[in-house]
Amino acid sequence: MLTAAQYEAIGRVALGLNDLEDLIGLGLSYILGMHEEIVSQKLVDRERFLARKIVLFREVLNALCTEYPNLEPEIKHMEQVLKEVDDVADRRNKIVHAKASRHPVQKGYGWMSRNQWISADAATIDSLAREVTGFENTFADACTNLLSKLHDARAMRATSQR
Repeated sequence: MLTAAQYEAIGRVALGLNDLEDLIGLGLSYILGMHEEIVSQKLVDRERFLARKIVLFREVLNALCTEYPNLEPEIKHMEQVLKEVDDVADRRNKIVHAKASRHPVQKGYGWMSRNQWISADAATIDSLAREVTGFENTFADACTNLLSKLHDARAMRATSQR
């Protein structure tokens, strides 16, 4: 049986990823220029899983890179952040979707996921929860930077086309 601290840490990991998923949707809507929340939410909600939203975001980034090659550094940074979010989400899934059990040799609770033992000690889970929280800030900063540069690039393009 897991302790209350372990369950709390798992909850923070799960809820933190939900927040990241919302940030991804918000970032996509602003990149696509859809500022009406209800419209952007319809688009983003078409992809039910975080992994699919990350794929959609990457596809949009690839299109942006073609359209605005000068934004490549910001886009590459955003792609790296998405890769790290995907990795954290994978580790979260290994914890959340596996059944906790007591290891017969290592004496302690954990999960068997994809033939790999994952320790369920509170410190390990808490560390992942802090990592998720950090990615929320990292993602928001990277997205804000990209949006700022994209706004400038769009304004410059509009001015040059007049």
